[in-house]
Amino acid sequence: MRYRLLLYILLICGGGGLWSFAAAQDVAITTELTPSTIQIGEYAQIKMTIRTNDLDNTLLVIPQERQMGQAEMIAFEVTDTIPLQGTEVQLNALMTITSFAEGMAELPAFGVTVGGKSYFSKPLYLKVTMPEVDTTQPLKYNPIKAPVSVSLRWWEYILLVLMSPITWVVLGIVAVVLFILWYRNYKRTRPEPEVVVVPLTALETFDQTLATLRALPFDHQEEQIAYYDGLITALRSYLTEGLDLEIDELTARELAQLLQKAPYDVAPNALAQWVIHSEWVRFADTWAEPAWQDEDATTIYEVVHQLASRKEGKSL
Repeated sequence: MRYRLLLYILLICGGGGLWSFAAAQDVAITTELTPSTIQIGEYAQIKMTIRTNDLDNTLLVIPQERQMGQAEMIAFEVTDTIPLQGTEVQLNALMTITSFAEGMAELPAFGVTVGGKSYFSKPLYLKVTMPEVDTTQPLKYNPIKAPVSVSLRWWEYILLVLMSPITWVVLGIVAVVLFILWYRNYKRTRPEPEVVVVPLTALETFDQTLATLRALPFDHQEEQIAYYDGLITALRSYLTEGLDLEIDELTARELAQLLQKAPYDVAPNALAQWVIHSEWVRFADTWAEPAWQDEDATTIYEVVHQLASRKEGKSL
């Protein structure tokens, strides 16, 4: 009887242990490193297989970056979820790592937590070596071939280009060159500003001519003759353009006689001295005195401006 009771106790304990072992077997995590040896900068992959019977309460424990030691994590993704028997599910995950330090890098264990219990995989070891150098050609290195290629989207390539300072330098140079070309073409093709020429009045033309005559040399007889010819021409031009008189080649005396008549009514003695000086110099071979140049120019100026004032007052 005693032996039969002991046998029942052993059966009960053994069954409980087997049930606990089977329950424990429902949760597991395994990791596989491929390849286990890389050169500096190359990629390696950690394939994770997680089996759990409580997917909603399953938490994957991934080492933090500071716990990775000499290794660096590049990417991590869950590749697929495979239903098994009952509530049991298998998760497959993939982590991409690299290292830039030569030596043996120890990777910490990855774990999974279900219902307050944690299960961990075995630690992994990644051997990192320096790239081989061709001693016959010191400047030519063997290419580093990554087992996993990272593909970029088109906009990521654009971002990489825009992040380069050289890109902005080139764009700046192109912008300056285009601006210079545009400005040169603009200067070449732009219309010339329209120059508005305001015609001079008859009185303004007379004043300019008289100012020029005053500045002429008056020392030699030829210069004196040219001066009085200029005074007569200036007076004729004003009478023709300013007063609309139809006069031909009138002499100084004839011009004076014309202006003494109505409606001009210039005083008889106003132009008398100028007429005498003009005839002496032009016809009597007489040398003029230096003071005559300014006196006669002033006489003609006063007469013409008197006529212009009367014209503005509508008396002519």
